Amino acid sequence: MRPAADGWWPSDESREGWSVSALSRFEELIAGIFEGSLVGLLGAQVQPVEMAKRLARAMETERTIGVGRAIAPNDYTVQLSPDDFQRFQTVQRALERELEEYLREAAREQGLSFLSRPAVRLEASGSVGRHQIRVAARLADRPPPATPEAEIAEHTQRFQAVSAPSPVAKSAAGQTADGAVCRLVASADGSKYPVARSVVTLGRALDNDVVLEDTRVSRYHAEIRLRESRYYVRDLRSTNGTLLNGRPAVEEPLKPGDVISLGGFELLFQAEPAQGSGRGA
Repeated sequence: MRPAADGWWPSDESREGWSVSALSRFEELIAGIFEGSLVGLLGAQVQPVEMAKRLARAMETERTIGVGRAIAPNDYTVQLSPDDFQRFQTVQRALERELEEYLREAAREQGLSFLSRPAVRLEASGSVGRHQIRVAARLADRPPPATPEAEIAEHTQRFQAVSAPSPVAKSAAGQTADGAVCRLVASADGSKYPVARSVVTLGRALDNDVVLEDTRVSRYHAEIRLRESRYYVRDLRSTNGTLLNGRPAVEEPLKPGDVISLGGFELLFQAEPAQGSGRGA
């Protein structure tokens, strides 16, 4: 096997197994989110899972080798026939976002990095046959959003290293469905980071939601995921492991006051009532 930035490249057999894992989670998510919207698409031969498979194949095929890491394309176009594209128009943006999230997870499992958050666009093309899919992948140098407010609006905020957190990271916060405001607090210096999305990734790589520049932290170390109004922490096959209150965190529910250790780098999970909610965490 070949060495990678955080350890070893998985073998082709292992990479295939990891990709299937990410694909299975994508299928479950799509079934839950689009169950009602895709009722009219059951007769179509083009399905979201086929788009995901083609995207993952393009990501692997078009990757390039950078300095100490493999870089995946960050710009993807999925072309469909006009008839097939029309069937997906009502859920187009939501589907594009879920495909982007799938690519991020598949890339983590394959040890690939992005220069920026991957973007997926669905397009209609008269040169694509019915029930066919054409995928193009490329590296794109996208400028950052003009303002922090625009960055937050697109859910692509990037937080600075723990030693110098940005003002946005200190002031923003996420909420669970019951109104709790959730954040992570670094034990070392009290820096605060919002848990502002349903899935928040933590690690050294720049395409994580929370970027932590600490040598103990893997490039893609762990994730915090919202499920049924409660956040869970999950290790992402990190080199030094993830602990929750001193115990291995395979996928564990979080409660206020819990301490998450990323290879020894500690974060305190906080959940407080939102202003005006009148409810506890």
